[in-house]
Amino acid sequence: MRRMKTKANTDGRVKSTLTLPINAIKLPAQQPRRYFDPEALAQLTESVKQNGILENLLFKITNMN
Repeated sequence: MRRMKTKANTDGRVKSTLTLPINAIKLPAQQPRRYFDPEALAQLTESVKQNGILENLLFKITNMN
């Protein structure tokens, strides 16, 4: 499931949206957060289901395979 949508904003900048499976996202080795409280993660999951993601998520694409 890799879909890329691109469109220009009113200021002329290009906005891209990429849809990909969650298992395609890998934590970088330097990421300090390694443990996520299961209860807090469940609450976050429920919030995203109800409200969506309220802020942009930024990712660095390292391999498109």
